[in-house]
Amino acid sequence: MAKRNEVDVDELADAIRQWTGYGSAPYPTRGDLTKSAGVDAERVAVLMPMIKRHEQEFYESKAHVVAMSLLEMKSMAIDDFQRKYPSLPESIAQAFAWCYTFDYK
Repeated sequence: MAKRNEVDVDELADAIRQWTGYGSAPYPTRGDLTKSAGVDAERVAVLMPMIKRHEQEFYESKAHVVAMSLLEMKSMAIDDFQRKYPSLPESIAQAFAWCYTFDYK
């Protein structure tokens, strides 16, 4: 595991998946990370600002305004995010895209 204030990309990806409910919930939950993932409060304090910052940056995409379909919106939003963060796992973009397309359907 990463040092106290450091987060590796796998830990971040897992926390985002757990927080959004991606792959385990029928719709985005963006719930309590502590309860959903069994993450202790100290790690939540480190992870949540990163999660929220990445979510906000994902939602800067204008795909919801220009896309002609949900699939196109998803693809465009993922591309926008991955241009900003090419080194992050695609699973992070997929989890946020699931939320994004749900919010803008």
